Amino acid sequence: MRIISILLVLCTLLSLAACGTVEQPPVSTGDPADITVDDTTAEDTVPDTTEPETEPETEPETEVRLTMEEKLVISLLDALEKEITVQEYPEFDSAAHAGVKAITYTGADIGDNKTKVFAYIGFPEGASADNPVPAVVLVHGSQAGIPYAQWVKIWNDRGYAAISLSTSNFFPLNNVAGDKEYNEELEHWSRELYGPFLEEGYMTAPHNDAMNDSTKPFPMQWMYNALTAVIHANNLLRADERIDSEKIGITGVSWGGVVTSLAIGYDNRFAFAIPVYGSGYLTEAHTGFADLFSKGRNPQYWLAEKRFQYADMPILWLCMNNDAPFSLNSNVKSYLDTLPNNEDTRLSAISGWGHSHGSTWNRFDSFIFADSVCKDGAKMPALLMKDGVPVVVNPSDVKIDSLKIYYLTEEFAYTDGKAPTWSTKRFKYNDGNYTVELPEGTKVYYYEISYKIDGKVCYTTTEMITVE
Repeated sequence: MRIISILLVLCTLLSLAACGTVEQPPVSTGDPADITVDDTTAEDTVPDTTEPETEPETEPETEVRLTMEEKLVISLLDALEKEITVQEYPEFDSAAHAGVKAITYTGADIGDNKTKVFAYIGFPEGASADNPVPAVVLVHGSQAGIPYAQWVKIWNDRGYAAISLSTSNFFPLNNVAGDKEYNEELEHWSRELYGPFLEEGYMTAPHNDAMNDSTKPFPMQWMYNALTAVIHANNLLRADERIDSEKIGITGVSWGGVVTSLAIGYDNRFAFAIPVYGSGYLTEAHTGFADLFSKGRNPQYWLAEKRFQYADMPILWLCMNNDAPFSLNSNVKSYLDTLPNNEDTRLSAISGWGHSHGSTWNRFDSFIFADSVCKDGAKMPALLMKDGVPVVVNPSDVKIDSLKIYYLTEEFAYTDGKAPTWSTKRFKYNDGNYTVELPEGTKVYYYEISYKIDGKVCYTTTEMITVE
């Protein structure tokens, strides 16, 4: 077992606030039991001409009443300073992907119990204290999702250390459990701590139950535990001397994109973020996610957009223009909220794409965006709307191959759970000399440019615009 520790620094002010009161220093007012009675007469005493001492006035204790949201913020910000303990499990190291190791690390506390998070972790060849490498936290999707050793290996081969953690709080039964996507029956995983993972004082953290646990205290909610696990994963990576702590990013797929969108509002140490499919503004989605984040007592505390002002890293909002679980308008609003924080933030709405981990791994947008931040790679061009016209901002002088408009002749809406079908029109792009016009009857539209970086086709899109 190898132990990695991070210096625990507690903020006194936050700790006091978390207790609910700020106490004044104690003041002695005298105990009647300590007062002695003098039985001498007045004639036997010398008159005392000194001024009587007066008891100093003290300020009454001031009670600080914290809202539920303030308590949540304090708790999650405290997680940034949490000391992390790591345990290795060689018997569960990936059989198919050499060098990808199985570990557990410190999770959230639930009452008097602790939790542990299972993860796969790997490093590229040559990573050392003398040659630190960038790194990425990988957050899987699906309610019954699992961490993937394959995902770690893909990033390792790109020169990044990577950790893929189980936010669903599953534990592997063998050394092939996380070797590839789609273990539909979850036959290789346990939903509870068992055998080698059991430890006195530990319990299994909540599973993803689609926000149904949102009426429970925060430590008993899945989302609280998932966010804590992500923040602790960042702590773990930052403590490893083989990693450049200033070049650690995060990406998450589907539900993992939702978690990533929330995490960057609490942990802005991340050098970049790539939420895939999932985003903020889910209450405005045209899909079932609107219901999940609108019901119950506490979903209001899990709205990523409420903390987007703190997400100041470059963000690639990578999504589909016709996704079934997540509608484009939510991604667009998330993009517009975070764009003012960093000029390198981009929106990429892919047409004809699929919704899966494999679909994400087979596109190179994530790697290219990460390289632009961590390896001085070419930056993806921006496409901004100015005075109703799409304007290309191209800091790396990437050759633009095409300019398109995607448009609808009806309102943007889902029908029977299906996304609207976009029409397209291509415009001539002659080294930046182009003219665009809205097709007749257009009610909703956005523009897209395509280009190649490292020989791979990428896309940047504008926000979605409604014709008034």
